[in-house]
Amino acid sequence: MKKFLKALAVGAAVAILAVGTVTGLIDWGRLGMIARGHFSNVKHATGAVDLKPSGPPSAAPEALKAAHACRENLRRIRTAKEAVRKRLGYEVQHVPEAAVLEAMGVRALPKCPSGGTYIIGSLQESPRCTVGAGGKTDPGLYHALPD
Repeated sequence: MKKFLKALAVGAAVAILAVGTVTGLIDWGRLGMIARGHFSNVKHATGAVDLKPSGPPSAAPEALKAAHACRENLRRIRTAKEAVRKRLGYEVQHVPEAAVLEAMGVRALPKCPSGGTYIIGSLQESPRCTVGAGGKTDPGLYHALPD
């Protein structure tokens, strides 16, 4: 009896996911982005951030953590821009900030831990942080996504 109920529950879940996907009621891109955002927040809150400094040992761990968190925010913004592009069919133009915020499931852009400001930019460019490379030679300290 237990095996039957388990199989019935799994079958029902699969059916719900299939129907939601076919009808478009389940937006897998947005769900994935929200999940990644929550996972990222959990990693930062628990201190489980994997930082592998590539620069000199003199680089402060706090600066490395801030740069890593900034790049993670930039990745989330870039993923949201891509979701908006797919959903709205944009090809070239600037992506409205409101649409990016909606895709991220937030009310405002995240804050750069070093005080920088995020610039969403057009679809052809990656989002940017005003801190950027800041003249630093260690890429681990950059507040920018790799090209």
